[in-house]
Amino acid sequence: MPRPDIPGNPVTDYEEVWRYQPIREVEGPGRGLSWILESENEPLDEGQNHIQKAFLARIGGTYLALYQAQVRQQYQTPRGGTVKITGESVSARQEEWVGGHWEEKYVLGPNSCDLPSMAKGFDEKLPASWYPGAKVDVGGRRYIVRAFERVGLESSNL
Repeated sequence: MPRPDIPGNPVTDYEEVWRYQPIREVEGPGRGLSWILESENEPLDEGQNHIQKAFLARIGGTYLALYQAQVRQQYQTPRGGTVKITGESVSARQEEWVGGHWEEKYVLGPNSCDLPSMAKGFDEKLPASWYPGAKVDVGGRRYIVRAFERVGLESSNL
């Protein structure tokens, strides 16, 4: 596999390691919910657009938020339309359910403190009736539900 972090991009051995990670269980409201949200973008017109891209995901008792400001340029070439994406620094937040509450595990990047946080009550107002493709407002921002599932629970327990 090429190593772009080393001058000359030398090819080095590559090993992929997969491990089973059990889903961390959550007690209380919202337990057993898993979802992935992607921030909605305005349609891309020809020219340059500044976009703030965010992904939020929760699988049981693990939560991840990712954010990046991007500049997207659309232009026409003889072969058709092309979009060039240039991104700024990535910010991320990972939280886990531990001992009856959400704890920050990793927080990094220049905008990480502005990301929605389960530890700060972000999930308290989330509905349990989302479905893939739905457009939802969360924390003052519009998202598309990319996945939603109740894991290991009957709907009457939610």
